[in-house]
Amino acid sequence: MNIFARGLLQKTGKNALDFYLSYYLGQITATDPEARIGILSRDGGYDVLVEHILENQQAKGIVRLANIDEVQHQKITAAPPPALLENSPQPETEPKPQQSLAPYFQAALVALRRPHAFRPSRLHNLQKYLYKYVLCDLFADKADEECERTTNAVINRLKVQNFISIDEQEAVSYHISDNDLLQKIQRYILIQRPQTYADFQTAVQSRADALCLTVSPNDIQAFARHLHEQNLIRQENGKIEYAPFAEPKPQPAPKQAAKTGWQPDEAKWKKVIAALSVAKAKRPGKISALRNTIKAHAKCGEQETEKMLQHLQDLKILRIDGAKIAYLK
Repeated sequence: MNIFARGLLQKTGKNALDFYLSYYLGQITATDPEARIGILSRDGGYDVLVEHILENQQAKGIVRLANIDEVQHQKITAAPPPALLENSPQPETEPKPQQSLAPYFQAALVALRRPHAFRPSRLHNLQKYLYKYVLCDLFADKADEECERTTNAVINRLKVQNFISIDEQEAVSYHISDNDLLQKIQRYILIQRPQTYADFQTAVQSRADALCLTVSPNDIQAFARHLHEQNLIRQENGKIEYAPFAEPKPQPAPKQAAKTGWQPDEAKWKKVIAALSVAKAKRPGKISALRNTIKAHAKCGEQETEKMLQHLQDLKILRIDGAKIAYLK
């Protein structure tokens, strides 16, 4: 059974699509564990749900596609892909349903992440490398057909979880650096939103273990500082809060006010800072959009808006490069 999920809602509301998608995915996975599911959405927040369904083997295959153009060459495949299934023999040679893919997947990820690791640039070479050299010890006493099927299941999971990408020419690109994995952990934390630092540590450690990434308590502390500096989290009375915050984060007194000799109206300035206290990806990317944001939130005229822009630069909150904006805080 192939299912392609699109958002077609009769009614709209806050988080309506999230609830709609969760409801129907629950129905599909409960009634048809052989389903192959595609989610057409640019929202990377769904990737955690995709990974959960994969890890628990609740569907034959599932993938999120950001663009309809990807549908033609980013197939919603189970393992192995259709081209490899053509010659697959009888059902009795298929992996047992209870067999976990986790040890094979982790072995592959660890091998590909080793310093100076061999990372094949073509799909058929990656299949051969994993089959013959990386997973060979785990394949002891298994039939060739099962080994091939498991190898392709591992590759499919690497692709679906965006550890690799494969283009139309079957060239393989890898996204498995420490920074790539930290981005995955950051996205996971911002979705899960652990409420205390102890829960935060547990969530980061658990996700790092799943991604075969070694982290220490100091690393987790540095990661928390990074999120704080990005204005994505803050701690109040032992609790962690997540952006957007209910109230603007208190700002330090201007350090470079003497440079312009101009001080903004305090109430208007707080509204500007509140408007920018969101994830960087959601902040205005162009100077025209930033002007409109200042005017809309602080009710400033043209001259006052320009002074606000200069004040933001003087305090090194942002830098204007031509028509684009680079945020420094």
